[in-house]
Amino acid sequence: MTIQEEIKELRTRRGLSREKLAKLANTTTMTVYRAEKTGRITLNNYLKIIKTLRDENNFNRASL
Repeated sequence: MTIQEEIKELRTRRGLSREKLAKLANTTTMTVYRAEKTGRITLNNYLKIIKTLRDENNFNRASL
């Protein structure tokens, strides 16, 4: 599985929009979009996104 596939699959499985994921991960919507389309993001942004997607506590707040 590529970086792009991993991020998009986890995001959609969690029912998050790109905008909501960006807000939770403290990054930009464009960064999430670029990660899903090209996989070309910094290691720091990748780690923020993946950590956010794997942290169950974020999904109690996602509907707020």
